[in-house]
Amino acid sequence: MTTPLLRQSWTMSAVLINMFGQGLVLSYPSSLLPALNQPDSPIKVDLHTSSWLGSIVGVAGIPGFLISSLLMDLYGRKTTHGLVILPAVVGWLMIYYSTDITVLMIGRFLCGISSAATVSLGAIVMGEYTSPKYRGVFLYLKNASVCMGAMFMHIISRFLHWRTISLVAMSPLLIALGIIYTWPESPAWLLSKQKYNRSEKAFFWLRGNCEESRREITETIKAQKERMAKPKLQLTYSEEISDFFKKFTKKDFVKPAIIMVLATVVLEMSGRHIFPAYLLYIMAEITGESSQSFYYTLGSDVIITASALFASAFVNVADDDDEEANSKMINE
Repeated sequence: MTTPLLRQSWTMSAVLINMFGQGLVLSYPSSLLPALNQPDSPIKVDLHTSSWLGSIVGVAGIPGFLISSLLMDLYGRKTTHGLVILPAVVGWLMIYYSTDITVLMIGRFLCGISSAATVSLGAIVMGEYTSPKYRGVFLYLKNASVCMGAMFMHIISRFLHWRTISLVAMSPLLIALGIIYTWPESPAWLLSKQKYNRSEKAFFWLRGNCEESRREITETIKAQKERMAKPKLQLTYSEEISDFFKKFTKKDFVKPAIIMVLATVVLEMSGRHIFPAYLLYIMAEITGESSQSFYYTLGSDVIITASALFASAFVNVADDDDEEANSKMINE
């Protein structure tokens, strides 16, 4: 009989494998652009076009975030996670069969949609499918998986053609799709749709049918029923719009928003998306030795990945210390 941790790990493996695939998406320009700049390349690019091939993934992130936000509320976490991976599968196929820059650009755009959509959705899935004890570790492993994907891309770029790499990069997405098929739907989403029996069944499958789990899901269902039983205020159309925008002025929105903006600024200023795509170029410019830039890049990838893995282990130790301290306070 499988344990709750094993079931949660199996479920999260789809997210982590998919994140590995998104690391390949981010780092693909390090393989693609040098090949297209070769004199014998069948597809010619200039500096402007090369810049767009690298950055269009970020542009595609805007519709990607919006699409996942809408779909996850309408169709649930499981179905949405499978759907938003499909654009990247199509994108990699378009890149493999591309004969001009337009098809390449569309393929990269589709990969960018999936990348952004699954980044936000993956974090929500981890929050709803895992127990608080393991949640922090899985969230940090999500970042480590992206770093591993970037490192793997830089390694295979030295040995494989860019078309072959597009097929290799599609493989993790197909594996993730297969695992997602075995998921139950999110208990939290089922609960929001008032599907209480299915929510309870999915919750027990993920967290185990122990006394603590039964108490938690019973209290959650009770709170949801009480919330749904409250009469809804009948508002006019203008009042609904006004009420919607008022939410953006509340402290429980403003404070997390400021924290997220600052964290994102620090992340981007640290080269979160610049390094995976252009690290080979950066190292060649810094060292002045293009022939050795691969080894410098590999060294940087090892440091970045090791740091992400260290953070995953460290947050688990910190969570254990917090639980121990809380237990002592309760006992006292």
